[in-house]
Amino acid sequence: MAVEPEDTIRGEKLIRCFATVIVAGVMLAGCGTSQDGELTYSQTLWDAHTPFVGDNSRVAALVNLAGPTPEGQYRLSLQTGKAPYGLTIEVLDADKPCRDLSVDRSQILLLGLIENLDRVTVTCGEETRTATAAETTRALGFDVKALGRDRSRLAAYVGEQAD
Repeated sequence: MAVEPEDTIRGEKLIRCFATVIVAGVMLAGCGTSQDGELTYSQTLWDAHTPFVGDNSRVAALVNLAGPTPEGQYRLSLQTGKAPYGLTIEVLDADKPCRDLSVDRSQILLLGLIENLDRVTVTCGEETRTATAAETTRALGFDVKALGRDRSRLAAYVGEQAD
């Protein structure tokens, strides 16, 4: 079955709509607040994690939260047919130059917070960066999947990146 461009556009709009609703719901839920009542970034990420890359609305919400460009426009492609499972983020309209995007940080968060995700590819202009769970685990010195299994590990990682 061929996918017509109009169907692709409708699908992209639907994914963006679902992502917005989920992110808004997570933010308004009030769970995981700090002592002064603010929802923390790490808690918002934790609440949005998912076991499956095929859960497109949750994956879109995580991409919206984790980057690489929350204010830009992008197209998502999920590779869910067979392992290794992947996610491709094509940045269409970055809010800053491609070279300045925090791709590494967002790839780490996505690999950690999507349980069965094996690789993340981000394309922006002529640049393409791919990270795998195995490579990222070696570079971090701990299992990247721990970010999605251990809330305190995620909070510590997010805190380190904020410094």
